[in-house]
Amino acid sequence: MPEISVGMVFAFLIAIILIGSILAFGLGPLSNLFQFGSQAQLYNEVKKIEQKAEWLFDQSWGSQQEYQIAVPSGSKLCFVNPDFPDAYSWKNWPPEDIMINLTKDPYSEYYRSNVWIWRGKGKWEGYKIPNLKPDQNFCVEGSHTLWLINKGEYVEISAE
Repeated sequence: MPEISVGMVFAFLIAIILIGSILAFGLGPLSNLFQFGSQAQLYNEVKKIEQKAEWLFDQSWGSQQEYQIAVPSGSKLCFVNPDFPDAYSWKNWPPEDIMINLTKDPYSEYYRSNVWIWRGKGKWEGYKIPNLKPDQNFCVEGSHTLWLINKGEYVEISAE
């Protein structure tokens, strides 16, 4: 008689629970659960960039650091110079008007936000990272290398 491993039993139990959840609740709540995970991943990426920019700002002029970023599919991480957020100043992707207006509006909670998460048409979330400016406004999708360079008065961010 063949032996049943403990790992195999757990795999079957997880499969049964997953199939039961799909049958009971449908795919909607499960996909929302996975979307929440990608949102958390993007938020963590923003926090890591903020920490690197703060550290690099305290270093000498010209100091630089490479940063590998992974943006989940269906999302973009955008870096904006809040002094020039207009559509013509974008390197690889013109933003929606709503994001530009929120960046410029002094009464908006996103006023002068320099990092934006895009999750689909009209779904923007802005963050303010002190002393961070892109050399040109840009967005990244998927896996990319970012460069942070101390320019004295600010830390410049760019993508390869």
